[in-house]
Amino acid sequence: MAIGYPRIWQISLMVYTLTSFSCAATQEDAEPRFIDLLNVHPFEPKPGWIETGRAELYSQEVRRVFHVDDPNRGMRWMQYMDVPVEHREFPELVFRYRARRVLTDDRHPNTYTIWLFDGPNMGSDEGFTVVAPSQLISDGLSHEIRVDLGEFRPRYSIKKLAIQVSSTEEGNAELEIERLEFIGRNGSSSTKRELESLQSKTDEQFVKDFDTLITELSNEDKHVREAAARTLGELGDERATEPLIRNYYGSRVGAFDDALWALGNFDDERVQVVLREALRHTEVSARRAAAILLERQGCKPADREENVRRLIILERWEEVIAAGSSARPVPGQTDTFEGPFEIGIPILVPFERSRHQEHLILPYPWIEFTQVGRGVDAILDISFASGPKASWTMRLDLLDSGGSTLGHVVAQWENSGTINGLAMIVHERIVFQFDSLEELPAARSFRCEMSVKKENG
Repeated sequence: MAIGYPRIWQISLMVYTLTSFSCAATQEDAEPRFIDLLNVHPFEPKPGWIETGRAELYSQEVRRVFHVDDPNRGMRWMQYMDVPVEHREFPELVFRYRARRVLTDDRHPNTYTIWLFDGPNMGSDEGFTVVAPSQLISDGLSHEIRVDLGEFRPRYSIKKLAIQVSSTEEGNAELEIERLEFIGRNGSSSTKRELESLQSKTDEQFVKDFDTLITELSNEDKHVREAAARTLGELGDERATEPLIRNYYGSRVGAFDDALWALGNFDDERVQVVLREALRHTEVSARRAAAILLERQGCKPADREENVRRLIILERWEEVIAAGSSARPVPGQTDTFEGPFEIGIPILVPFERSRHQEHLILPYPWIEFTQVGRGVDAILDISFASGPKASWTMRLDLLDSGGSTLGHVVAQWENSGTINGLAMIVHERIVFQFDSLEELPAARSFRCEMSVKKENG
């Protein structure tokens, strides 16, 4: 039996060469995304901010009411999105509410009414206030606030929101949310203003500004680079294709998103090759952008491997299972799954949510096998929570057609236990390495087992 060893490994971008593909560009606006707050749940803020008080959330038909009984108290609620909201597709937030006895000033530090989390880890230091208490009118009447998300320059998709309500000296504060919706349209208003400014100029001025935008792709200020990429993408001038492709490949980690989204505006085979390569990127944001843009352009998957990869990235779990690329639970064994052994095809490993809700964060993990010489590497793409403090033990077995073990690897991972207001999401690519596995041709399936141990046992 060959015994391998685990390691945490960040791999570089893998190039996927296409032999054939067909795409049909589409320009339809995205349908609005209504945020159902039924699953919002309360959580305790940092120690010392609230010592007593009671808060609850109850439903009035389709509305949600956030209630804080005690005077001069505050409470926060938070919710993970069922599907991440891509701010480039849904750049406007509509918030309709009624407020009664709600504190409408910013006397406490870190106060907000609605906070959106756009960072890769979704920690309390990642995100921005979209609605502040001072924007509320606490008169019991219906009011509406519209927010252009482009003004906040979100870096990643929005995966979580938080709502905060503070009471006045009267107590019994209520924030009734009548509508919370992300609206989709082609381009954010801030970008449209830039375009209108450019298009109002003469041809000579326009050419000069276009050349300036190309130059600014190399600006030392990342915000300038991002703005230049966004504007070039909205302009749609095909001369920008090659500079944007170079900008994507030359960008540092976390700085290539705007180049990808800008390239998505070009119906060009060179762009489609880049997008398909990005499906294999180590960065979640790049993979998700590529999958969304390929669908927007009407590009059909080149083969089964790409189809499965795109379905997993877009979190279409039922379609992944229907495609035969999902492991199944082993009867009578907790958190143990068996799936088909295939080289180069991602396989979903749908660990039960309820058992790991505090520690294992959606999307579901997936595993991919890659042949390396006479051995094989298995990369488990998974996200953990930074807290509460816990450690995970993962065992991966390769099995033959009769279920006998050909080789196994055990990996362990421990989080930091850090919760700064909220736990962060830590994305890892855990590699199980099987060296010189002579029995590899006989491998037909795999078994993956996971256990989690909390610090308090």
